[in-house]
Amino acid sequence: MNVSCDYAAIPAALREHDQWVAWKPVRREGKPTKVPVNVRNSKQAKTDDPATWATLEEAIPYARRHQCGVGYVFAAGDPFAGVDLDDCLDPATGALADWAAFVVWLLDGYTEVSPSGRGVKVIVRGALPPGRRGWGGNGLYESHRYFTITGQRLPASPPDIPDRAEQIAQLHRLLFPPARPAPPVRHIPAPLSLTDDEVIARAGEAANGAKFRALWAGDSSAYGSQSEADAALVSLLRFWVGDDEARIDAIFRRSGLCRGKWEERADYRRRTIALAADGAVYEPRSREPLLLPALATPRRRRWAPRFSRMVAS
Repeated sequence: MNVSCDYAAIPAALREHDQWVAWKPVRREGKPTKVPVNVRNSKQAKTDDPATWATLEEAIPYARRHQCGVGYVFAAGDPFAGVDLDDCLDPATGALADWAAFVVWLLDGYTEVSPSGRGVKVIVRGALPPGRRGWGGNGLYESHRYFTITGQRLPASPPDIPDRAEQIAQLHRLLFPPARPAPPVRHIPAPLSLTDDEVIARAGEAANGAKFRALWAGDSSAYGSQSEADAALVSLLRFWVGDDEARIDAIFRRSGLCRGKWEERADYRRRTIALAADGAVYEPRSREPLLLPALATPRRRRWAPRFSRMVAS
């Protein structure tokens, strides 16, 4: 756990509910995970069994003794909903990725840094509409889920849990819009018979070749983040090789954008390639951000990001 817990800063609204657990880091199948713990008997807690939960006053001493963290369990009986945003915060600069800044700005709820220092969690009062909950490794929750709680609040966010029923419903609609009749499928002929070298050469000579050449050289200056530049190059490669994930990966590794995150994080590679398959293409910052007029209010302008689009994967 990289981020320490400021117990005194935990919102009073959460303290009132006896829905607390501790958590301990455990590696499962080579991946780190956080297992909820019943502080009364040190056994694994369950998010659907209130008998395994406790008060915050019980959880804090347990966490201190065992050098672990505390967590809040969302249940059907409480008024809260939470949004878990993963791998979106630069721990060195404190900067949020544009897509995460948009969510934080829209909800304007209690927002704190996750234990890893690389994600944030937003908690508001409000109910989620029925339907999907997860997108791209992130999620919206209101029951049968627990959040690690650090009390390390982002300074511009409210210190307690505000009512954001309208905003949480709006975020759900943006992420998971109602189904529409599918448009005719537009097949883009991909010259799959080309070698990788031929793909690189043709992409550099195409109408958007300047964009490709800059990305291929590792220039991400036209984009809000390195991740957006990665997604843009993957989208260009997909045009030439189709949905061949392995081949996209292999060609991308030859580019100047390839870095440790791409080589070591299989989940990041899959997510970036999957977004490109859904048609998500990040555009340079010179383009106007896709903000709904109703959201661009002076009261919350401080969170207004420059971003292209949010896509549920």
